[in-house]
Amino acid sequence: MDMNKEYEQLGEFGMDNANEPMVGVSGTTGALTPTQLYLLQFFSRNPSEENAKEVKEALFQYYQQKMDKQLDELWDDGTLNQTRLDQLRSLHIRDILKQ
Repeated sequence: MDMNKEYEQLGEFGMDNANEPMVGVSGTTGALTPTQLYLLQFFSRNPSEENAKEVKEALFQYYQQKMDKQLDELWDDGTLNQTRLDQLRSLHIRDILKQ
């Protein structure tokens, strides 16, 4: 089984561009994305620490549910199973990223 090909399937979890430099609204590396700009503007109006914690939790729950749904779909269609999980457990992602 080609582990590099299997690792590429992780892109289905919204991580397909994790190794690329961040390019924002100005088109230059390191610039803020539209989502980051929106969050900065939002928090500039309401800098409450409690509000920040609530938004952080909401974002965490949102992405957790999204990932769970995608994992369930992979399990249901047979792409992911216990054997595959055992193989992934021994996979060193940093080594793949260096290639």
